[in-house]
Amino acid sequence: MQGRLRIAIVGYGAAGQASALFLSAQGHVLSVFEQAAEPGPVGTGFLLQPTGLGVLARLGLHEQALASASTCKL
Repeated sequence: MQGRLRIAIVGYGAAGQASALFLSAQGHVLSVFEQAAEPGPVGTGFLLQPTGLGVLARLGLHEQALASASTCKL
């Protein structure tokens, strides 16, 4: 590793959380910024953007997440 970096993560969704885990494991110093005052449900469901799905795939959890998901058609 080249050295410890000071890194800011903006947004603490699935990709932000995974980034924080990966970067802190490498010894970097993190500051995380999230607009929500505390974690909680947003809207009526949970949507993973492509970055979040990519993180799940890298962690080997993509298929498990999809198998656990359900869809609802109105």
